[in-house]
This record gives sequence, C-alpha cells and structure tokens, in this order.
Amino acid sequence: MKNHNPAIRVLFTGGHLTPAVATIAALKRHVPNVIVHFVGRKSVFDTTDITSHEKETIEHMGVSFLPLTTGRLMRAGLFVDIVSSLIKVPIGFIMAFWYVLNVRPDVVVSFGGYIAVPVVLAAWILAIPIITHEQTHTIGLGTKIIAFFADVVCVSDRKQMRLFPFVRVVYTGLPLRDRIVEAVLKKRIRSKKRRPSILITGGTSGAVSINAIVYQALPELLVIADVLHQVGRTSIQQALRVQKALPVNVRHAYTVVEYMDEKAYRNALLASDVIVGRSGANTVAEIATLGKSAIFIPLPWASYDEQHKNAQVLEKAGSATIIRQERVTPEILVAAVKDHIVRRDIFETSGTVFAKDMKVDGADALAHEIISLGKAFAV
Repeated sequence: MKNHNPAIRVLFTGGHLTPAVATIAALKRHVPNVIVHFVGRKSVFDTTDITSHEKETIEHMGVSFLPLTTGRLMRAGLFVDIVSSLIKVPIGFIMAFWYVLNVRPDVVVSFGGYIAVPVVLAAWILAIPIITHEQTHTIGLGTKIIAFFADVVCVSDRKQMRLFPFVRVVYTGLPLRDRIVEAVLKKRIRSKKRRPSILITGGTSGAVSINAIVYQALPELLVIADVLHQVGRTSIQQALRVQKALPVNVRHAYTVVEYMDEKAYRNALLASDVIVGRSGANTVAEIATLGKSAIFIPLPWASYDEQHKNAQVLEKAGSATIIRQERVTPEILVAAVKDHIVRRDIFETSGTVFAKDMKVDGADALAHEIISLGKAFAV
C-alpha cells in the first residue's frame, strides 16, 4: 500500500544557528516524522576542544549532528593562517560529500557561511534540491556562492529579492524561535519595576571585548540598574571573579550566566529595559519583534560590515543606539545606558511602532518551502 505521508529527510547546515533551530522546530510541527541531520562545527574555535553551542543545541533537539572541518576563503590575515585554511577546503568537501552520500537527503537547507559551501556543492553534484536562507541585510560571500547552486533562495527582507535574479526567490522573513513568537502573540508586557534592568549579551558564545568593557563599567551601572550578563563559556570564570570582587552592597544587582536557553533568554528580553550587545541578524530581529530598546556594539570584523547595517535599521527606527567597538569605553557605555533609561518611554514607543511591521511566521514559511521542494523526492 502506498504511503501517502512519507517521511522526508532534510540536511541542515550553515553558520546561523538560531534561524536553523526555529526552522527545524517548525518543520517537525508540520511533518512529525521528518528525519533531520545537521552539519556544523564541533568546536567553538578550530584551535580549541571546547564543544560548540550548535552541537549541544542540535543534539538536545534530538537531531543527528555531523561535525565538519573545512576552511574559508580569507581576504586578510597571517600567511600561515590563510594557507592553513585553504588546506582544509578539500578536506571539508570530502567530508561533506561523504555525509550527503550517506544521508541521501531529499533536500539540503543552508543558512549561509563557509561551513555550508562544501555541503551545498556536494548536494548539487548528487542532484539533491537545495534551499538557502539569507538572514542579514548584506549578502555574504558564502551565500553568493551557494545561491548559484540553489533551487530556491529565501530572504528576510523584500529588498533582497532583487539581488538574486537568476534563481527562484521567496520572501519568508527571518525564522524566529517559538518562545519569541509566543511572547509577541500573547502580547506579554513587562511590569514596571522600581529599578531598571539591563541585559548584556554577546550571543551564545559571549563577546570577550564587550565583557571587558562591562566589567569596568559595572560600578556605575549597578548604581542605576540591575544587570544580567551572559558572558559565554570562555569568560564565565573571570566574570564570577569580577562579581565576587564587587562591593557587597551592589553585588546582588549583578547576575552572571554562561548561557541562557530559549525560555530564559525570552524572559530576560521581556524583563529588560535596555539590551546591550552585538547586532547579528537574529538578535536584531528578536529585539525588534518585541519592541525593545537596545544599544548595539556591532562585531567590527563581520563581513561587509553586516552587523552595523543590521543595527542601523533600529537606529533609524529610533529604538536603538550604535556604538562602534573602536569607540566604546566604560564611560561611553554608561552614558548610553543612562540615556536609554532617562528616555525609556521614547525608545520603547519607537520600538513598539516598528514591531508592528515585523513578520513573525518566517519559520513556518521556510518550513513550507522545504516540504514543497523535498516531498517530490521523498521515498
């Protein structure tokens, strides 16, 4: 008897974990028997043995994680680093080809980045359908390469559609995690508290350079607000030492965490008056969707200055302030935080107005594209 609801096999890969997680969750809702694999980085950095957050997160979701070692095309850096990276490129392709050949997915889904390039090339050689999603406002080199081999390019911004004239382009919006969408749909409002609350985060791995500035700014910040600081795995011990060294009368106002899961992060966003951190596409989108006030310190070495361009969207909307990393000092950070607290109603009103135009069903829209492309190849 013919199976009218066959399972489809989907292989995810790419450098942007958050939208991948959101899309996998949506895909499982629509196709409960979907078989999912994820190709990514096993370690935080190539030179360390520290397990990557993506590996832990993906395995926690019950998804098969396939570690890939590959190189990237570096435009600058030490000669030895450039050569070392180039040597890893063919290694990455061989590993990717082996994974794709063994998994035999019905569709490969890429979220950009150098890690996805060999996987997409292997899928193209094996005539497997490919979908790629671009999250940022600027198109990275990895996505530019991948788009030439993709069957469908999905984008977060309608303006990006004209950048891919040679392939089918679909505006899905940015896939948002379930907890964020739930918070928006339920219109949860943070209750006004006596003391303002600041959330400081450099992403899932933390940001060492931001952390260093925050440590110096803490004596003044803790006078005016409670601070929740996500520091990342590599900085947690130092942050705990800083916390212990604080005066007893303000120590209770400084909370340090290594990492926050989806629920904890959602709650922290909702409870915060000001968010301080990097401006990756997902961070900006989640802050924008919740109508929050933010101070962005864009990653200075992000390709094509993409983080600065992401942050500019909310700066122009009136809900965010941008501080270039080369300019940020403890004094400048404290002054920006004070400004956001004093003018809190203005920043929040601007954020709320902008949030009304945010698309929140990106994960479902992308999942439907995956199902549509993959079901014809399902066995």
